[in-house]
Amino acid sequence: MRPTMIPDSLVQPGTVRQIVAAPDGDLTNDQIRPVEALIKRGEADLAELSMMLELEDGELEHLAAGGKIWLTMLGGIAPFRVEVLDEGQVP
Repeated sequence: MRPTMIPDSLVQPGTVRQIVAAPDGDLTNDQIRPVEALIKRGEADLAELSMMLELEDGELEHLAAGGKIWLTMLGGIAPFRVEVLDEGQVP
Protein backbone atom coordinates (compact mmCIF):
# COMPACT_ATOMS: atom_id res chain seq x y z
CA MET A 1 0.00 0.00 0.00
CA ARG A 2 1.12 3.50 -0.62
CA PRO A 3 -0.19 6.87 0.49
CA THR A 4 -1.83 8.87 -2.26
CA MET A 5 -2.86 12.47 -2.78
CA ILE A 6 -6.38 13.38 -1.67
CA PRO A 7 -8.59 14.96 -4.35
CA ASP A 8 -9.92 18.46 -3.64
CA SER A 9 -13.46 17.10 -3.93
CA LEU A 10 -12.94 15.02 -0.75
CA VAL A 11 -11.84 17.93 1.45
CA GLN A 12 -14.97 18.71 3.46
CA PRO A 13 -15.78 22.00 5.24
CA GLY A 14 -14.07 22.15 8.63
CA THR A 15 -11.29 19.84 7.45
CA VAL A 16 -7.66 20.92 7.08
CA ARG A 17 -5.32 19.32 4.53
CA GLN A 18 -1.73 18.89 5.75
CA ILE A 19 1.44 16.99 4.88
CA VAL A 20 2.56 14.72 7.74
CA ALA A 21 6.26 13.79 7.67
CA ALA A 22 8.86 11.96 9.73
CA PRO A 23 9.60 13.44 13.18
CA ASP A 24 12.66 15.24 11.75
CA GLY A 25 10.48 16.84 9.04
CA ASP A 26 12.52 15.24 6.23
CA LEU A 27 10.19 15.04 3.22
CA THR A 28 12.70 12.78 1.39
CA ASN A 29 12.83 10.10 4.13
CA ASP A 30 12.26 6.73 2.42
CA GLN A 31 11.69 4.88 5.72
CA ILE A 32 8.85 7.16 6.89
CA ARG A 33 7.32 8.60 3.75
CA PRO A 34 5.44 11.89 4.00
CA VAL A 35 1.72 11.57 3.48
CA GLU A 36 -1.12 13.98 2.85
CA ALA A 37 -3.72 13.94 5.63
CA LEU A 38 -7.12 15.40 6.31
CA ILE A 39 -7.43 16.70 9.86
CA LYS A 40 -10.74 17.35 11.61
CA ARG A 41 -12.29 17.24 15.05
CA GLY A 42 -14.15 14.00 15.61
CA GLU A 43 -16.00 12.28 18.40
CA ALA A 44 -15.21 13.54 21.91
CA ASP A 45 -13.53 16.57 20.24
CA LEU A 46 -10.43 14.50 19.41
CA ALA A 47 -8.34 15.34 16.36
CA GLU A 48 -8.70 12.80 13.54
CA LEU A 49 -5.99 12.43 10.89
CA SER A 50 -7.15 10.50 7.83
CA MET A 51 -4.79 9.35 5.09
CA MET A 52 -5.81 7.70 1.83
CA LEU A 53 -3.91 4.59 0.71
CA GLU A 54 -3.95 2.72 -2.60
CA LEU A 55 -3.10 -0.92 -3.15
CA GLU A 56 -0.02 -1.57 -5.24
CA ASP A 57 0.29 -4.20 -7.96
CA GLY A 58 -0.40 -7.70 -6.64
CA GLU A 59 -1.67 -6.61 -3.22
CA LEU A 60 -5.36 -7.21 -3.95
CA GLU A 61 -4.55 -10.74 -5.09
CA HIS A 62 -2.34 -11.25 -2.02
CA LEU A 63 -5.20 -10.18 0.28
CA ALA A 64 -7.67 -12.41 -1.58
CA ALA A 65 -5.28 -15.33 -1.03
CA GLY A 66 -5.30 -14.75 2.73
CA GLY A 67 -2.67 -12.02 3.10
CA LYS A 68 -2.99 -9.75 6.12
CA ILE A 69 -2.68 -5.99 6.61
CA TRP A 70 -0.25 -4.89 9.32
CA LEU A 71 -0.39 -1.39 10.80
CA THR A 72 2.88 -0.18 12.33
CA MET A 73 2.97 2.96 14.48
CA LEU A 74 6.12 4.76 15.53
CA GLY A 75 6.32 6.37 18.95
CA GLY A 76 3.58 4.45 20.71
CA ILE A 77 0.10 3.18 20.18
CA ALA A 78 -2.62 5.66 19.39
CA PRO A 79 -6.31 4.88 18.94
CA PHE A 80 -6.98 4.15 15.28
CA ARG A 81 -9.40 2.64 12.82
CA VAL A 82 -8.93 1.18 9.36
CA GLU A 83 -11.77 1.52 6.85
CA VAL A 84 -12.42 0.45 3.28
CA LEU A 85 -14.64 3.06 1.63
CA ASP A 86 -16.20 3.48 -1.78
CA GLU A 87 -14.72 5.94 -4.29
CA GLY A 88 -15.60 9.48 -3.24
CA GLN A 89 -16.27 8.65 0.42
CA VAL A 90 -14.23 10.02 3.31
CA PRO A 91 -14.04 8.82 6.91
